Amino acid sequence: MPFRGSQYHGTFTPQDLQLMQAAYNQSCALLDRCPTTHEAKNDLARAIIRTFQSGECDPGKIAAIAARVELMRS
Repeated sequence: MPFRGSQYHGTFTPQDLQLMQAAYNQSCALLDRCPTTHEAKNDLARAIIRTFQSGECDPGKIAAIAARVELMRS
């Protein structure tokens, strides 16, 4: 899972990482993607991070926004 690695520790709090992981999982479900093997998983994770950093903190809203971004990219 994109938010389980050590690269984000120290940058985000554990609660932030849990929130973004939940949003990522919801986005994958919305997009019907495997969260661990899809080729664009890192792009989706970056969209999640950007949305979170813009101030949105509701995982469902973050998931929906990131899913729309990914659909526009496709």
